[in-house]
Amino acid sequence: MLKIDRDGFLRLYSHDLSNSSGWSILWNNTNDGCAPRGLCGFNMFCVSSNQKPGCRCLPRFAEVNQGNRTSGCERNFTAESCKNKGRNYTIREEDNTIWEDATYSVLSQTSREDCSLACLDDCNCEVAIFKDGECKKQRLPLRYGKRSSKSEDSNVVFIKVEETTESSTDRIFPTREGKKEISTNIIIIIISCLFVFSLIVVVAIFGMVNHRYRVLLYRRNSHNGNIEFMEDVAPRSCSYAELERMTDGFKEEIGRGSSDQSLPEEQVILEEWVYQCFVNGELGQLVCDEEVEPKQLERIIKVALWCILDEPSLRPSMKKVLLMLEGTVDIPTPPNPTSFISTI
Repeated sequence: MLKIDRDGFLRLYSHDLSNSSGWSILWNNTNDGCAPRGLCGFNMFCVSSNQKPGCRCLPRFAEVNQGNRTSGCERNFTAESCKNKGRNYTIREEDNTIWEDATYSVLSQTSREDCSLACLDDCNCEVAIFKDGECKKQRLPLRYGKRSSKSEDSNVVFIKVEETTESSTDRIFPTREGKKEISTNIIIIIISCLFVFSLIVVVAIFGMVNHRYRVLLYRRNSHNGNIEFMEDVAPRSCSYAELERMTDGFKEEIGRGSSDQSLPEEQVILEEWVYQCFVNGELGQLVCDEEVEPKQLERIIKVALWCILDEPSLRPSMKKVLLMLEGTVDIPTPPNPTSFISTI
């Protein structure tokens, strides 16, 4: 029997009818455990040990969903834009690996050192592959990577990472069928959006109820004072006796407004407060005493601020939201939500 197994290999099986030993393998198309493409996710490369494949992240990368090799790896640091020169970067190397060719720039007749420096100086370069005097610059994510033992595949991959004194966190985890589970990042962003939406609805309902109450109060006071009620009435001065009668002997307070006076002025409008906390680096105020990973919280807040913009054309698609949460693409700094309202 000839069939393609779940691991992507084509094998020929035989079965001896004279005994019950079961099926045995007569032939397979390759002994390379990393031969099938797509065994490992983005920014991972396959390593074969005793014909058993395993997946490894690039240096300074960590798996997105531990135990699920198809989820890929993401950077464990936040990459800044080309305009930000405040961070220092260095180059990490990975030898003898093969990747899908997605080159945006090629340098010919160059040395290994020059290729490394060229990627380090180019803010658009995230990875450079050097082989036989040729330097190919690429952007993330890398696909279909695997370790090669063939002499003709002797190359080196230069990965640009943030300079740090910490030891490498690279590790290998075995390939197996990943369980279907919802990413923690997606759950957090959905809960955050629902929380923001619920607060907006509650504030709107409270304002409407308070407005109705004040209208009814005005009607009652107007009738008690024999004053004709009009929908639009200009402010007027009241005598002490009228004020005493309208407030039931000064037992009821009027003229305070509909905002919660217990909150600081800048926290009344939630989206403005969240944006100010983000700009001032005070995101800890949003989660109170809960323990949240700072980089993860910053990523979630940036995505949430993009998602609640008043201009629909500026909001990212759900596909891009997922890519931003997984760290596959960079998240640009969100604009001030009130800046678009002020221009209308």
